[in-house]
Amino acid sequence: MDALPVTEALDLPFASKVRTEHQGREVGVMHACGHDAHTAILLGTAEVLAGLRERLAGTVVFVFQPAEERPPPGEEGGAKLMIGEGVLDDPRPDAIFALHAVPQHPAGTLAYRPGAAMASSDRMRVTVTGRQTHAAYPWLGVDSIAAASRLVLALQAIPGREVDARIPAVVSIGSIHGGLRHNIIPQEVELTGTIRSLDPAQREALHARVQRVARGIADSAGASVRVEIETERGYPVTVNDPELGRRMRPTLERVAGAENVVTPLPRTGSDDFGHFAQRVPGFYFWLGVRPQDVAAAEAAPNHSPRFFVDESALGLGVRAMAALAIDYLAQAAAPSRGDANIE
Repeated sequence: MDALPVTEALDLPFASKVRTEHQGREVGVMHACGHDAHTAILLGTAEVLAGLRERLAGTVVFVFQPAEERPPPGEEGGAKLMIGEGVLDDPRPDAIFALHAVPQHPAGTLAYRPGAAMASSDRMRVTVTGRQTHAAYPWLGVDSIAAASRLVLALQAIPGREVDARIPAVVSIGSIHGGLRHNIIPQEVELTGTIRSLDPAQREALHARVQRVARGIADSAGASVRVEIETERGYPVTVNDPELGRRMRPTLERVAGAENVVTPLPRTGSDDFGHFAQRVPGFYFWLGVRPQDVAAAEAAPNHSPRFFVDESALGLGVRAMAALAIDYLAQAAAPSRGDANIE
């Protein structure tokens, strides 16, 4: 589940050949983010823990969550929908654990960061409206292309000049559409993009500044602008519960070896696991999947048509997830004896 509209470029026996339609365009379909690996790991974890059922000091719920990559426009999905449908209600968990495959780290390593680990993510659409005219006579109209071009640069400069640069933030434009002919300045140009932040207050400040900058640029050009930042906000900041992390990081170090557990910088990528972690103490970590003989700079990132999972990492993912569940339940059942685990 959660394949992406990406045409696989790797020459592998299991490379996807599927083609389908996405938003009116024919596209390839590929597991370009590792969600197939996540599903395999959780199935493996379920098999291991089912075999230890009589030794577990509590209940384990396995959450196979679709649509982390967001549902199609106009549809609901992902963690938020599952929460609304009661996935955290019966039984209500005391803690929740998750992993994600990343090629930034080599196979055999795990990465964990306490506190704000991944950014919030909000979609935006900016529509710049000018006055259409012949491209030979731009002074007879209002150039929406020129205004939108200045706006792209101004919006992407906001994090570096208008919010605390010590807290990572990103405003990026991912698409720009306007015009039909080389000699017509169009009436309208549409920009779409994303706003990312690792701090909830900064997130609100970024929204306000995007609105203000867009109005200012449009006014200076004599154009008008409409900024739409998704009202049903995107993903929240993914926050790892510090106390849960203090208790459970030793489990990762025991499973992988202390030298193979790293503390990375926060990531401006996002994950809707943040919705779960807002309601239950959360522990989200990264599983290295880069082949050992591939340099970090040469590894294809998530969402690339060349994204690749070194399958030797899957076993470590299963051991880590199973051990976290076992150790957490053992600690909860015997707090007076200190940290406990089952080998």
